Amino acid sequence: MFGNAAEYVPAAIAALAVLSLLGMPAYVLHVLGSLLFLGRLLHASGLSAAKPTAARVAGMALTFLPLFVAALMLIVHAFVGGPRG
Repeated sequence: MFGNAAEYVPAAIAALAVLSLLGMPAYVLHVLGSLLFLGRLLHASGLSAAKPTAARVAGMALTFLPLFVAALMLIVHAFVGGPRG
């Protein structure tokens, strides 16, 4: 039941940790972390039904969104630099 949380949550936390070490503003980290948390809550509530529900789909979308945004921010930082240059 919690297999995909074991796959996605550590990667997201690692990305947030690296963004934090690179000096990303705290509000950005809080927004990304909150979206991830909300996505996991929605996905868990959607798992109560036998078929995919809107909550389950929205939960996975909100799980992937912070991962993709964090990945994009890390790629941009690698080529352009961070908020402090």
